Amino acid sequence: MLFLNKIYVIKMQQFKKSVAYSKDMEKQIFFHSDYDTIYISCKNDQKEMSVCLDENFWITKAFIDFDVDKSFFMNTFLFPYERYLQLLTYNNKVAIGAEQFLPEDKFIELSIQTGKYYLLEITNLDFFISTYTTIIREFVKINNPLYVKKWLDKYINKNNKIQFTENIGKKIEFIKIFYPVRTLKMADLLDEYIPGYKEFLAKDKNIIKYANLELLMNLYLDVEKLDYSFFGEILRRNNIEIFKFLVPKIQIKEDKLQFDLSIIYATNDENYIKSVLDYFNVTLDDLDPTNVLRYASETKDLVFFSVMFDKLKDKRILYNFLFMHIAEHSNLDIIIYILNYFNPSINFISSISYNANKRKDTVETLKFLILKYRNMIVNTTVKELIQNEDIKTVVDVILLLTSNNILVYIDLTNYFINAMKVKDKYFMECIIKYRGAFLNYDRIYSEMLNINDIRLKTYIDNLFAGKKLG
Repeated sequence: MLFLNKIYVIKMQQFKKSVAYSKDMEKQIFFHSDYDTIYISCKNDQKEMSVCLDENFWITKAFIDFDVDKSFFMNTFLFPYERYLQLLTYNNKVAIGAEQFLPEDKFIELSIQTGKYYLLEITNLDFFISTYTTIIREFVKINNPLYVKKWLDKYINKNNKIQFTENIGKKIEFIKIFYPVRTLKMADLLDEYIPGYKEFLAKDKNIIKYANLELLMNLYLDVEKLDYSFFGEILRRNNIEIFKFLVPKIQIKEDKLQFDLSIIYATNDENYIKSVLDYFNVTLDDLDPTNVLRYASETKDLVFFSVMFDKLKDKRILYNFLFMHIAEHSNLDIIIYILNYFNPSINFISSISYNANKRKDTVETLKFLILKYRNMIVNTTVKELIQNEDIKTVVDVILLLTSNNILVYIDLTNYFINAMKVKDKYFMECIIKYRGAFLNYDRIYSEMLNINDIRLKTYIDNLFAGKKLG
């Protein structure tokens, strides 16, 4: 990708020498170029710096790319190109220098998911063992053995963590952690570097989620008995060939079958469900109805869940157990559907808010609670909603509370510190202005001591003028 960016720069230089060139046309091309291309162009050609430092250019580009207006864009102490890069990360994208606005694991994940592997080569990250394991995990996840090998070698070269054993060759003294290995080729590669890795994989039931049939046959062909704990993962896998290969190796517990077999409804695959039921010579009526609905809710498919619910609603269903599972593992559509059948307790409302982060619907959940159960929204509800959330979502939550005249008192110290770390003036202002915010100024001051950006320090000093900091 970096190579392609450089080709683009060369082409642009050639374009400048042509009779068709004009400054306005060049700017139009940059409007539709990615950040890295513009960055490299400016770095390689000082004449381009006028574009890269042009405030109006970045304002316009941010409007084109992110639909943000000038006033929002300008609410910052960053340089215009930095502000654009910051907004780019809020849109789940990544570019050169984006690590200053993202947690390390998120920066690595996005770099690999978007194919921008070169960012890992030029990043300013400090490379600890956790950095290497995160990079390797992400490349394993997309099944790219070439880059897994590359980063294993980088780890060896930097840390000299090699042990030599007779007839084995070089092995890394590397922490054995689970990677989502899909193919035999990848497993063999990891086993070459990490002693006993395939044996380690074979003992972990999670490998059933990822491995293809070839790898599973390599790991388990000579295994006569598999632990019963593997049964659930095999049922979830939704692969009848893998099912037929592995299930005969498990000693089925008949007394648990009516409960455990319900897992197949998490697949939402009619043919697979029928094949498994036929294999065990059972029907839907033989299964535990509560468990069937629990797993059907995990599909997050309202149509499928409602059909199953209609079939089973007259049976003996443990509703409290079902509702708590739905709150954690399903989605807001199914939660709203099921609420038509009972009056929720404060515990269930708490469970809905507590698990919003897992469901990835925090703001939508709050809107629903405000609409239907406003009188049940208390401090605990909001604390549960924003736990482990990113700063952008937290700000959306407090703005929603403010616009609906709901005042709850919550400690926002950690979120203010997070806003400091991503250098976002707008986020910091929103937190400061929220009437229910509690802030630990001593902790904020302590974090300020680690800040190198004088612009940020000056802004925070002015923001807290008159308040005790330090």
